[in-house]
Amino acid sequence: MNGDFKGTSPVTFAVPSDQALDIRIEKDGYQAADVQNLPTERSGYGIWDVVGGIIPLIVDRSDGAIMGHQQTTMAIHLERQ
Repeated sequence: MNGDFKGTSPVTFAVPSDQALDIRIEKDGYQAADVQNLPTERSGYGIWDVVGGIIPLIVDRSDGAIMGHQQTTMAIHLERQ
């Protein structure tokens, strides 16, 4: 993930909610697969930030709490070479 080895499948790891993920899956004898998972703005945060005022909005945007990944589990099919 993002150039760092995270383990052998199946693997679980945590990432910051505001970080774009570039994932490469490789196995000998198979074509590698590249997958990207981009964070998006969580809709619930926008509503609560408007109700709560400008300070929570600024804090949530600056620390990345307003962002999240839609897809938290992935299944990748590799094609034989």
